[in-house]
Amino acid sequence: MNTGIKIYLILIINIYKIFGNTIPVPKLFDNELVNSNIVDDCISINKVDVMILLETSEFIDKHSFDMMKIFISSLINRFNLSEAGNHLGIVNFSSKVKNIIPLSWDQQKIGKLFDEIKFTGTGKPFLGEALKIVKNTIFSEFTYRESIPKILIVITTGQSYDDISFEVEDLQRENVMIYGIGVTQNTNLDNLYIISNNPSRIFFLSSPVILIDSLVDSVIWDACKTNYRPGTPEIICGKKSIGVRGSTKKNFEGYIYVMDHFSRKECRRNADDLADLKSLSLTIPFNRCNVKRWRSISPRGIHVEVTIIIQYHHLFMTGIDQVIKAKCFYQESPSTIETSTKNTNEVIIKKEELPICTYNLHKNNPLGEIIHVANIGDKVWHVWECKTSHKSDIFGMLVHDCYVDNGRGEIVEIINKDGCSLDTSILDTPIYDNNLLTAIRESEVFKFADKPALQFQCKITLCDKRNGSCAKIIPPKCRNKREVVESNDNIIETFDVITQKMEITIMKNDKLQCSSMNTYVIGFLIILNFILIFILTILCSCRFRLRKNQSI
Repeated sequence: MNTGIKIYLILIINIYKIFGNTIPVPKLFDNELVNSNIVDDCISINKVDVMILLETSEFIDKHSFDMMKIFISSLINRFNLSEAGNHLGIVNFSSKVKNIIPLSWDQQKIGKLFDEIKFTGTGKPFLGEALKIVKNTIFSEFTYRESIPKILIVITTGQSYDDISFEVEDLQRENVMIYGIGVTQNTNLDNLYIISNNPSRIFFLSSPVILIDSLVDSVIWDACKTNYRPGTPEIICGKKSIGVRGSTKKNFEGYIYVMDHFSRKECRRNADDLADLKSLSLTIPFNRCNVKRWRSISPRGIHVEVTIIIQYHHLFMTGIDQVIKAKCFYQESPSTIETSTKNTNEVIIKKEELPICTYNLHKNNPLGEIIHVANIGDKVWHVWECKTSHKSDIFGMLVHDCYVDNGRGEIVEIINKDGCSLDTSILDTPIYDNNLLTAIRESEVFKFADKPALQFQCKITLCDKRNGSCAKIIPPKCRNKREVVESNDNIIETFDVITQKMEITIMKNDKLQCSSMNTYVIGFLIILNFILIFILTILCSCRFRLRKNQSI
């Protein structure tokens, strides 16, 4: 490519970038380093099943549709399809899925069927349903080729009238690499990020036609250079689960599991559980395998964390094994509830912001400093508190479902679902303030064997004082089994709260040492005294005999 054309292309890209394009331009590779010949070599060496999901909804105009057709035609030609090599299929959707072209290597047949897809520009996009059909029919267990990686190229505006999160998560769990290709200025970037799970797999098609071949090579090279699998381990942040996926150069023979939970089948996977022995993945529901969850005030949202180990040998841990701390953050906007008050002439509706709830361990008293290091036997105060941004007497809170890590990966429940203590020697039932938004309880620091730290986690449920629902559950009636009210009217919202980690040390008892030392000293003095008495007795006896002999 000569210098003049390069300058022209760079000019076009920059002009396109300047004039209102809020979505990044295609990430075109540097042709000085990677050229089309290198891409050709990569395609010929690595096999792949490629599915293209094409949106033809009311959000797609004729110009965008024509660009999509050119892009897909270039992809079909570029992948060099063959019976033993690469296979490709196409699905288009709007309000429902239509024109399914299954995975095939017959390029002529695919091209003919693709030409039959015409512009309509009608229907609302249901991307979630389309992804579900791709997962269940195209990439199902009955159609996949063993050990052949799979990629899904979604060409879309990112708009969807249904939820896409669960379907994307299912595809990620099956190690399908998804690329999001935006096609209009109104592309929903948030959904493109959900689809791809990686910014490097997001591209934008609204470019001059002259750049489409370079865009095709960029997409293919990004996927092919890592053998159509993730080049580095990736975190999967699902709606109700968290996990990791990755790849290996050789067939995997070991285990991928949650730290301290190898013995639990639902917390691990081995080679027998993988359809592709070079693709690894493990996702864990939030309520399994001691996945940690806690709420933060700023930024407002929920943190989820789990540690996953990739063990490459089927028997032993070795130096090449990987330990991955997967962390996901789910940001949320302030929650509100509607309240109404009746006046003579009107009804006033206002929104009450839900309080922020926390759980902390304090030193010496409930208002003392938050404690991070403690000795066994020290007194600490557990403080649960919910605060509102303004004075409000609407909410009450119930502390329940509390547990602590026992040091072996299992959780030990200490307060049950009704808010009652299960072991008063560890932590008694919380005592509630009159406003029902603060609860406290003093306890002694304890320690599990071989566990240097403790961390407590509870659930806090908010109730509405005005309809009497709080009075039914707070304070918990623990001595007599109370009737559990199942009505959701009692519950406004439930939060997970978690304390800071508290490092536990074993303090040396100076008094005990001193007492022990005094015992040794006294014992030594007593023995020494007996020895002196014995020596004096002998001396006196000898002197007495000496005098007796002299007198004779």
